Amino acid sequence: MFLARWRKTPEKAIATALKTLDQAGAHVTGLALTQVDMNAQAKYGYGDAGYYYADYKKYYAA
Repeated sequence: MFLARWRKTPEKAIATALKTLDQAGAHVTGLALTQVDMNAQAKYGYGDAGYYYADYKKYYAA
């Protein structure tokens, strides 16, 4: 599992790290964003996870 900090880790750094891990033979099973500001994310628009935040906010830590 590869973790990247939301809106802080540059996409190029993520891509480079994933390429390096692949070249080393590491098996990355997925990528997760950490420290997501759900209120800010909700402003990005319809259809993403932030859109449903009001319905599911009880599942997220404050």
